[in-house]
Amino acid sequence: MYRKTPAMKTPIHLLIQKYLQGTATPEERALVEQYYNAFSGEQPYTPALSAEEKRRLEEKILAGIRQKIQGTVILKAEKEAKIIRMRPVKYLRVAAAVVGLLALAISYKLFFRANKVVLTTDYGEIATFTLPDSSKITLNGNSVVEYTPWNTTQNREIILQGEAFFSVKHTQNHQKFLVNVPGKMQVEVLGTEFNVTSRRNDSRVVLKSGKVRLHLPDLEQEIIMQPGEMVELVPHTTKVAKTKVNPEKYSSWSSKLLVLDKTSLRELVAILEDTYGLRVTVTDTSLLHHTFSGRVPKQDVEVLLLSLSKAFDLKISKNNNQITIQKE
Repeated sequence: MYRKTPAMKTPIHLLIQKYLQGTATPEERALVEQYYNAFSGEQPYTPALSAEEKRRLEEKILAGIRQKIQGTVILKAEKEAKIIRMRPVKYLRVAAAVVGLLALAISYKLFFRANKVVLTTDYGEIATFTLPDSSKITLNGNSVVEYTPWNTTQNREIILQGEAFFSVKHTQNHQKFLVNVPGKMQVEVLGTEFNVTSRRNDSRVVLKSGKVRLHLPDLEQEIIMQPGEMVELVPHTTKVAKTKVNPEKYSSWSSKLLVLDKTSLRELVAILEDTYGLRVTVTDTSLLHHTFSGRVPKQDVEVLLLSLSKAFDLKISKNNNQITIQKE
């Protein structure tokens, strides 16, 4: 027997709007996702298209969306990244109709890679994204998050490259939220706030609140973390270090502030290179062991460099992307 559910009685454009705003019920989200299947898998409305033709069609749709976005003024300080999965051809008109909503929903860079959603930031950028489950991800500069949209019965699973601060919402059915750092670790949470870094040889997790479980497949080990703890993989070894720290030192960047707490110049150089894409030369290597404490703004690299030079008596010169640091 076929029966209409309450969601089915709601006009699709209203469901789409609720989906983008994050106010849709699980049933409504599932219905919208049924309308907007990804380009991989079954293609009932494009059976005659080759893989290359489907790729070109996808690019055409996305190009139109990006063009609209470029001409749209984003008024919200914190953007929302709500996910729409498109069935091609039949819903091209629907895609055009919701471009205006998408423009408000997409922050910095959001694009589709097959059946995945990819969120990115450029060097020096910080962006906060709201996921369909109302969890928030703040990406530091030069970072990437990739995930396949999930339903209410699946784990919420993402892949991170770079650095991100997570504020994860607990769901009524206790869905796990999994952060994968490829080849290094997996962070499992239910509802909590934590910072994950994966750059060069630096891989660490800092827990601000709640509880997380780390899965370390290479070490065949699991670690339960408590608030105020940091777990990091020791470079070039099979060892793990677990220490008590001030979480603000490692997550303050998400508030566009750099908190230095006995931070070495070597660590600062890594931040300048990894987050801002700068090439740094320190003329006196003994300076690399000097530590600094204080608070400096980090959103504008010019202001950051000026603040560092004045606060710590350093002479810092900048030529394009080349930075030279020496004693005052």
